[in-house]
Amino acid sequence: MTESAEEAHRESRESWPDDGRFLHESKSSGDSNFIQIQIPPDCYEGDAFVVEVDDAVFQMVVPVGCSPGELIYMDMREGASYAAEQLTKQQRNSSRPASGVR
Repeated sequence: MTESAEEAHRESRESWPDDGRFLHESKSSGDSNFIQIQIPPDCYEGDAFVVEVDDAVFQMVVPVGCSPGELIYMDMREGASYAAEQLTKQQRNSSRPASGVR
């Protein structure tokens, strides 16, 4: 897509009402809606931290019952975080790693 076409696409998406029917776009997500995130070593249940996915930045909260170093998952459609046991094996296997965590 040319730069002007990308800009027109972005402007048209910004003018759409957010009624929850459209998935968040991701340059490399393919069919995966779930992002795999390792909880930072200094973050505990209820703590917030920053996750980078492609060119987007999200603030995540460590889910109840999760600990530093544990893997959690973010649903890109909802922006919600889940402990590994809350997802099916297929959802976990189709996930991709976050670009960065800080």
